[in-house]
Amino acid sequence: MNYPNPMEERTDFTFILTRGMATVRIEIYTVGGRKIRELGPVEVSSGFNTVHWDGRDEEGDQPSNGVYFYRIAADWSDPESPGSEKELVEIEKLFICR
Repeated sequence: MNYPNPMEERTDFTFILTRGMATVRIEIYTVGGRKIRELGPVEVSSGFNTVHWDGRDEEGDQPSNGVYFYRIAADWSDPESPGSEKELVEIEKLFICR
């Protein structure tokens, strides 16, 4: 979930992890499927977490008003334990209105 939504200048992505440490990546896409920004990877622990987005794309520009999608991926892989890959992905809508 992100707040505020609709956003003007910036937003925070908030989520709860129910177990251990994870590496989280948030990708933001246009409705046409073009990735405009990737946040992370960020190491987070179980409980309530927040990742801040300054509202800028990869070039540092403010995206146009409209609907976007964001994808949050949490990876619990243990590099020392082959076959332990576990990933949770969630996709939601984000509105930009300035």
